Amino acid sequence: MTEWFDLLHQQVMVETRKQQINHHVAPETTRNAQLLGHFLAAGLKRQGLTSDGFAKLLGVKPVVAEYVLNGDLPEWMLSDEFLTRAARVTGYEPNILRIMLDRKIIPTRADEEDADEATL
Repeated sequence: MTEWFDLLHQQVMVETRKQQINHHVAPETTRNAQLLGHFLAAGLKRQGLTSDGFAKLLGVKPVVAEYVLNGDLPEWMLSDEFLTRAARVTGYEPNILRIMLDRKIIPTRADEEDADEATL
C-alpha cells in the first residue's frame, strides 16, 4: 500500500509542478490597465454614457474603447493625449489616470495656483 501511495504522491507532485509552471500571473501593467478600464467604465456609467458613446467622444473605433474598458489594450498604446481625452470625457482629473498606470504626473494650473497661494 505504501508503494501505491508513493506513486500517487509522485504523480500529484508532478501535476502540481506543471500547474505552477503553467500558472500565468498577470503582469503589473495588465492589472493597471484593468484597473484603469474599470475606473473609466464607472465614470461612463456615472455620466450615463455607453462604450459606443465613449468611443465617439474620443474619436476612436468602438472596439478600441471596448479594449480600453476591459483592460485589454496594452499600456504602451495609451498615450498621454488619450488619457487626457478619456479623463475629460469621464470627468476625472488626468493625473488620476496617470497614477493608475504608474506614470509621471503633470502639474496642473490648479496645482500652480495652490502653490502660489501657499507662498503668499
